[in-house]
Amino acid sequence: DTDEAAELALLEDALSKPGMIGVKLAHVHMHFRMDDPRFYSIYEVAGRMGKPLYLHTGNSPFVGTLESAPYADPAYLEEAIRTHPQAVFILGHMGFDFINRTLGDLETCLTLAKRYPNVFLEPSALGSNRSDPEGEKMRHVMKRVKEMGLIDRMIYGSDGPQFPGFLADYATRTRDAMKAAGYTADEAQAVFKTNFERLFGLNP
Repeated sequence: DTDEAAELALLEDALSKPGMIGVKLAHVHMHFRMDDPRFYSIYEVAGRMGKPLYLHTGNSPFVGTLESAPYADPAYLEEAIRTHPQAVFILGHMGFDFINRTLGDLETCLTLAKRYPNVFLEPSALGSNRSDPEGEKMRHVMKRVKEMGLIDRMIYGSDGPQFPGFLADYATRTRDAMKAAGYTADEAQAVFKTNFERLFGLNP
């Protein structure tokens, strides 16, 4: 409210440093609405500098977070996505409901990715043993992404390391879900590797 220009200059300086490849925001943790236009200047800077924005979507089980729709529901991001076409928005956790352990706002995330080419999807944590012990939720997510023709818009994420063995387990669970959904080897490679490299401008 009072130091926007100075703070944006600091952000731009930080994003110019080697290794700074993007911006992460978690509205439910940071207590600002997804449709609050006061923060749109962050999206402008990130878009202008070619740095993707990773946004936590869906609620969070941690104490002190806000659960109501304007903070968690990715539908409230649509205006920002539409008015900042140069910015890339990665919808982290794909709207998963971590409190009730349901798919939450998955369909909203898929719709936004289908509607806007600057939207990417990231399915971390939703398929963990704690959230999805039988793996059915991750299988459903992978099936819906394939049905919607959005494999080229999804990047792998684990939300790890969390505890010993988590990373390997999550990668295996993700691979098995893609196999069950009929992904080809090239499609699985795109999710695990090449989409990320393309999105972040990394050399393979």
